[in-house]
Amino acid sequence: MPFIVRGPGVAPGTFHRQPVALYDLLPTVYKLAGGSEPLPDTIDGGSLAPAFLGQALPDAERISPGLVFHRPRPLNDTDEGYSALRHRDYKLLVAWSPEGEVKRRELFHLRTDLSEQRDLATDDPGRTERLFEKLTTYLEAVNAETPTQIPGTIPKR
Repeated sequence: MPFIVRGPGVAPGTFHRQPVALYDLLPTVYKLAGGSEPLPDTIDGGSLAPAFLGQALPDAERISPGLVFHRPRPLNDTDEGYSALRHRDYKLLVAWSPEGEVKRRELFHLRTDLSEQRDLATDDPGRTERLFEKLTTYLEAVNAETPTQIPGTIPKR
């Protein structure tokens, strides 16, 4: 989905392909408003301010290894829990069983397969494993909810 910005100092016609998430807005606006103190480590987003100011845009500095989406429990009986990691041009999707076991892992190269029709997990097991390790390390570091936790309870640390 396109993300469009207009404002003072924003170079007209600037275009970037870096994926962003809503949680990138807080650090971005903070920097654009002149914030200079480091934000707390608990802020998930990364600042996109350099892109708005016509500078080169490195990967947004996030505490996560990319964009992480996590819903470990199914919403209904026909659904399944999942986690996803968008890292550069790749997306790893992990489906979880109700017991917290990995049901499947799917890998997609979004630059060439935006509609996610060709699963590359079998063809590129090394990348699949590296991204899975990044994802699970991050989920453990933030004490993310697991499929077996009872809704409304606070996970033990």
